Amino acid sequence: MYEFIRGPMAWVSFLIFISGSAYQIIGFFRNTSKQEEFAFSKPSYVQHTRGQPVNKKLLSFKDIKYSIKYSMIGFDPFFSVITIIFHICILILPFLLYEHNAIFEILWGFPLSPFTLPENVSDILTFTIIACIFYFILRRIFIRRVRSITTFYDYYILFIVAAPFITGFLLLHNIFSYKTIAIFHILSVELLFISLPFSKLSHMFFFILNRFYIRNEFSFGKGDRIW
Repeated sequence: MYEFIRGPMAWVSFLIFISGSAYQIIGFFRNTSKQEEFAFSKPSYVQHTRGQPVNKKLLSFKDIKYSIKYSMIGFDPFFSVITIIFHICILILPFLLYEHNAIFEILWGFPLSPFTLPENVSDILTFTIIACIFYFILRRIFIRRVRSITTFYDYYILFIVAAPFITGFLLLHNIFSYKTIAIFHILSVELLFISLPFSKLSHMFFFILNRFYIRNEFSFGKGDRIW
């Protein structure tokens, strides 16, 4: 069973992840279209204020301040900070974990990253991720506006995200039966890979695509597409 899970089943989950990701990305471009540029003349107050040119830096600062005020950061700054910390940790830890890099070097001849994190730092990041997920669960239970739109599916998503990190910590510190925890860890990662393109977790693709391609979505790029 162990060999099947770490062999054929791992490849199947990875292929599902790749094909599902490609499906979502292709679907994004099929369901959006390029918007033609419109030439608008600037109103007089943009050109001058009291006969003097407008300070572009001041305008930029006001735009940023306005955007932040009416974004999630302005609405709920504490939740926003927790979310940012969570996403940073969840992206960094799998790639910089020493054990993952050692496995990749044995199997493929190269590591995931040229440098790795010390064990104590990896533990801190793991506990941070678990603490953030615990906060997300409590938020869905105790905040009325969030609880009203929460379903079992939302808890399932939090579970499949938390499981690889919890089992990974137990595996790293050799808690309980090593082989049993290894099986659960590999299964949890495979479940996460399979779920990523077909669940709410697919926002990992759409966040990037929306920010660079969709107009008026706090675009980092040109933002020349619309739904």
